[in-house]
Amino acid sequence: MTAKIGVIGNCQVDTIARFMRAYVPELRVEYFTNSDAENLEKREEKEKKLSECDVVFSQPLRSDHFGAFSFNALAGRDNAFFFPPFSFPGFQPDCVYIGIKKALSKTSPVGAYSSSIAVYSYLLGLTPQETLQMYNEVVYEKLGFFDLWENSKNLLLKSFSSLGHDISGEFEEWAKDGVFMHTINHPHVFVLADVAKKLLSKIGITELRQNVLKYVSDHGADDIIWPVYPEIGSRLGISGEMEFKASDRYAPVDLRPQIIDLSTFVQGSFERYDSISRDALICRSTAKSHEESLEIMNEIISDFRREGSSCFNMKGDRSNHPYKKLSKYQFWRKAVASVSARDVDPVVSSDLKISPTDRVATAGSCFAQHIAARLQRNGFGYLVTERAPSTLTEQEAKERNFGVFSARYGNVYTTRQLVQLFDRAMGVFTPDDAVWEHPESGYVDPFRPQIEPRGLRTPEAVVQARVAHLVATRTVFEQADIFVFTLGLTEGWRAKSDGAVFPLAPGVAGGIFDPKRYEFVNFTAQEIFQDIADFVSRIKGVNPGCQVLLTVSPVPLVATYEDRHVLVSTTYSKSALRVAAETACTNLADVHYFPSYEIITGNFNRGSYYGEDMRSIKAEGVDHVMELFFRHLTVGMAAESSLGVQSETTGQRGEPESSFAARMRSLDEVVCDEEALDR
Repeated sequence: MTAKIGVIGNCQVDTIARFMRAYVPELRVEYFTNSDAENLEKREEKEKKLSECDVVFSQPLRSDHFGAFSFNALAGRDNAFFFPPFSFPGFQPDCVYIGIKKALSKTSPVGAYSSSIAVYSYLLGLTPQETLQMYNEVVYEKLGFFDLWENSKNLLLKSFSSLGHDISGEFEEWAKDGVFMHTINHPHVFVLADVAKKLLSKIGITELRQNVLKYVSDHGADDIIWPVYPEIGSRLGISGEMEFKASDRYAPVDLRPQIIDLSTFVQGSFERYDSISRDALICRSTAKSHEESLEIMNEIISDFRREGSSCFNMKGDRSNHPYKKLSKYQFWRKAVASVSARDVDPVVSSDLKISPTDRVATAGSCFAQHIAARLQRNGFGYLVTERAPSTLTEQEAKERNFGVFSARYGNVYTTRQLVQLFDRAMGVFTPDDAVWEHPESGYVDPFRPQIEPRGLRTPEAVVQARVAHLVATRTVFEQADIFVFTLGLTEGWRAKSDGAVFPLAPGVAGGIFDPKRYEFVNFTAQEIFQDIADFVSRIKGVNPGCQVLLTVSPVPLVATYEDRHVLVSTTYSKSALRVAAETACTNLADVHYFPSYEIITGNFNRGSYYGEDMRSIKAEGVDHVMELFFRHLTVGMAAESSLGVQSETTGQRGEPESSFAARMRSLDEVVCDEEALDR
């Protein structure tokens, strides 16, 4: 490849051109900077060289001379592309240029970069010593510095996308490394490497030499380095400092870097401001306009003079604060914003460890079934005490709730149901409602009305089946090493006579609704916590070694009986359940929490884990949940994959590919009693 490429722009294009040559040594790449446009004597010579290039990339800079220079180079070309100059003030929002139309040079001890706080303080009559006290969190907050990182990100991505370049993926990778800018417009060398790669991809060049960073030096590190102030760094999850580095790019090799502390920087800046007209001391590219920022600073200074330095809390070690040594997972930017959706891991760690020999039982809402299915698929000891007769097919067994949970109790949506299920299994609570009529024919159990899709023929058959079921349920409570309960709903219906709570309102899948006999209830977070505490106390009484694992279902309500929007009720319900679960884990021994809810509903996945109905959970969402479940909560995994997808292309035991894949998918299908509300 002998193509000749021209790159036009600011000081960044030097490094971009060098990376292009490093990626593809056969390329001939020349760069042309602002000075080439301004140098009118040699401009014709430069434009001639550009006319010989096969491809031209140019930044759309605004200078009159540069604009004409760039336009002449790109006019009439098929292979001519714009790309934006790289600017990102999110890490250094106080770093600005000074000047009305053109940036003034040497406005601070480090050169053309200045501190907006220093400029405002000078214009408002502060001394250098008083100005030092303006570098604090109160001032940064009011000047909008803490909002600038996200705004800078959006503006940067938009500036590239508007010219046909998507750098969103690259940005996520840069952000993982922390600070990727030396100043507001001098990115680290690896950023410019990615920009060069992105430009080459526009002309179809994708086969590139790897590990080119070792061949191209970082001129930005040799130049000015503006610090990330500690208070700003703490918000971003990175270390901060208050030391400025002057350029040593052209200094002798044996000269040490010139590091300037804040006091020296402010003093030197004020000395330079004395030689500049006050009308020219206009800050450019600040978080807010110069006039607005100046007004804000004036108000802050007035408060300062009225209340004294104590209002800024400037005493103590500025570099030492409670957030300085926190882990990456404690900062949104590092743990969520700069991580790909698939890599977000909110679990961190777990005291609970499940081995293949542990007997794990499940109960709760529909989402709990995913945990049961994946445990079985991965060879863990899933406890099932009500097994399907051998005469039933796998699909028939599932329709009749065999193996859906550890026993055939159906969906246990509320914690009050769970407590009462325990009491019924132990024979200490016998509800008044014993049998309901099936909507079409036969009879059903009020506490699991859809366990037999077509009901049973006689009331006696319902009672007989319940006796056997409760024996099996009692075995679950007595034998489980780990009991997993997924909290699903706060809304329910109960009998007025004895407080018995049902999974569905009377009349939906059995029985007849009578407002004199039944009432609606919406449990509070405190009531839910008390139910959890009561259940833990009960199960520990018959099974002292049992561990309880709580999750919250991410599945929204099918319907709400409250006279309000279902979205509002869903938010209340999930919030109350989450608060109760947190309270239980904090106050009860051997109770743990797993964040299924957060993984599915987190805005990091942009709703991609929900199906078209915005309610059902897609397989990739379940995969993410269960991958983290197995990673953090299990030891000695028996299956080949933490997701249990044992090679769907080959099947097992000679099973045909199509039937095996279908069976794997069927394991992820859930049986949800609540859906009957919307039929």
